[in-house]
Amino acid sequence: MKRKNILFFFALALILTFIAIPGCSSNTESSVPSNQENNSTSGGLGEGIEVHGHWTIEVRNPDGSLEGSYEFENELIGNERLAEFLAREYSVGAWMLGAGYHIAGEGPWYDPATPSQNEDCKIVEAGSGFTPNPWVFENLTVSTNNSIVLTLNGMAIAQRDGTINVVRTYVARLAATLPPAIDPGMGYFPFTQTVITEISVNEGQYVVFTVVMSFS
Repeated sequence: MKRKNILFFFALALILTFIAIPGCSSNTESSVPSNQENNSTSGGLGEGIEVHGHWTIEVRNPDGSLEGSYEFENELIGNERLAEFLAREYSVGAWMLGAGYHIAGEGPWYDPATPSQNEDCKIVEAGSGFTPNPWVFENLTVSTNNSIVLTLNGMAIAQRDGTINVVRTYVARLAATLPPAIDPGMGYFPFTQTVITEISVNEGQYVVFTVVMSFS
């Protein structure tokens, strides 16, 4: 009996020692954070660079009084253009703002030859060589604030009572051998866009657009 008791207690001691040693238990969790945990920390791999476009639209009466003001954010849709410019495959050309009504009904801008067809207003930089039309306005300004943000500012006059529900920014691209310039180059390509809550404007009202782009 004594021999059996000694063997029993010896086996029990081995089992208790196995459980007590850290890392020996099959239920022990790894102390290395998961990828998800790493990405959730500040500055982790889960964060990315974003292009922010903050829009302000002011609707003003012919006497200059403010009828309404609207603010919203837009979405980058010109990823290819951004990559091309950074890779020096193309040079940056002129900028353009566009706004219109993209569902059935009357928009504020139209071609007098086909009044049933809506047109986007096109606000372009002076000297960009854009074809003159009643919905084209050459007053767009492009500026920076200490090279931190890019600001586009321009104004269009409503040709008739109508509604705006889509806005866009466009940028032209030039051959890589040319320096950046106010030039339509190979044509304008959409850069940012958003569908907005409908904004009503009346004939003769001024629609002032301000877009502030930043990168973070």
